[in-house]
Amino acid sequence: MPQPPSVLSLTQRAARVLAGCPATYSKSPQRYPAGLAPEALVSGEGAYGWSPDGRRWLDTVAALGPILLGYGHRAVEKAVVRQLARGTSFSLMHPLEVEVAELLCDLIPGAECVRFARNGKDVTEAAARLARFVTGKRHVVYCGYHGGFSDYLITTDHPGGVLPHLVEFNHQIPWNDAEALRELFEAYRNDIAAILFEVPPEPPERTPEDTATTMRWYVDTAHQAGALAICDEVVTGLRYGLGGAQARYGVTADLATFSKALANGLPLAALTGPRDLLRHCASGATFMSTTFGGETTALAAAQAVLVTLRDTDALANLRTHGTRLLDGLRGLFYEYALPAEVWGNDARLAVRWEERDAGTKPDSATRRGAETPEAPDVPVSPCPRVAVSPSSAAQLRTLWLAEMARRGILMNTGVALPMTCYTATETQALLTAAEAVCALMRQALDGGGVAAALPCAVLGDVLRVR
Repeated sequence: MPQPPSVLSLTQRAARVLAGCPATYSKSPQRYPAGLAPEALVSGEGAYGWSPDGRRWLDTVAALGPILLGYGHRAVEKAVVRQLARGTSFSLMHPLEVEVAELLCDLIPGAECVRFARNGKDVTEAAARLARFVTGKRHVVYCGYHGGFSDYLITTDHPGGVLPHLVEFNHQIPWNDAEALRELFEAYRNDIAAILFEVPPEPPERTPEDTATTMRWYVDTAHQAGALAICDEVVTGLRYGLGGAQARYGVTADLATFSKALANGLPLAALTGPRDLLRHCASGATFMSTTFGGETTALAAAQAVLVTLRDTDALANLRTHGTRLLDGLRGLFYEYALPAEVWGNDARLAVRWEERDAGTKPDSATRRGAETPEAPDVPVSPCPRVAVSPSSAAQLRTLWLAEMARRGILMNTGVALPMTCYTATETQALLTAAEAVCALMRQALDGGGVAAALPCAVLGDVLRVR
């Protein structure tokens, strides 16, 4: 006999009425260790979220990136409440749409004009469509994850319902793969409309100069072929600095797309670029129109976010604590000889469980989060060369996430997205928990093995990038 909702867990109730998982794949229960991570979060303040049972969690997921300033940020909250009392959607343009666009044009490299939407995928899809219209060409080369789109681009292994002939016009390449890019340009010669790329988390051996070189190479290659370069800043925008990855690395694409941190958790996205390109959206030559793109509470939030980042030291604080986390975690993985590596930078960290060569041990004071925010000059690989199979990597990742959750640290597949509200308290809490977990994992590797130490089922990938 079916159980009534009153005796079921929230996850069980969700399975009955939601189509497989929450609206966002990466928030699925399958992404978190069952019985240790919370089923849901019901409120947040600063860097912390609260589960229904009242427990507090240090949240490194940041709602998959949107919560840059922290939960319940006063300036954002005040702006949203004030605008909510005045109205959310109107029959004509609202002044906030103009004001936020002006701010973006002041801050974003290459931005002379803006088009708003609600989701990152909306504007990234629009950018590809615009490139096809402007160039008269059909094929799009892409690098990274761009949301998944039914009409032009599928970046995951879930292509069900997509017409095969549409997929044929889209081609994925790994980051900085010159041979793959050369083959595509040889195969399709004068029919490439755009190179669409996002900046992935950097492995320790990749320098900022390397990243800038690859970005510039994409832009130059596109221009040489009469194509457009599109920078997907949905994740990196604002988080990497006021001007996003483009400003951080000194490279400007033809078009750029923003979302996530733009409104600190409210749904808003922006397509930016030169006026002579975006005028085609305004003329209707290539259609881009959304009912809620000009919704005012999200725009009010975005205005508060942009002004806060522009007029305070919030991003400098993010860099300081993000660097201490990066150096601290790399040092811990080295000290405990774990087959792990921390990719990324001060704004975006990702723990990778994989085979790596031995490296130079970082300074122990830096590992402990001392008052030296600079990254070590010598890239650090965490341990002697150790072969890690995909199944072993999944076990290691699961044990890491489970034991961090046991200590009140909420992580999603090992990625940590620091918030500007982090203080020494949050940084030290993360590193203290990480040291305890590293010791436990080392003990497991030396003893009965990781599988025997797992407190939950091995976590699988809900959404895998092709």
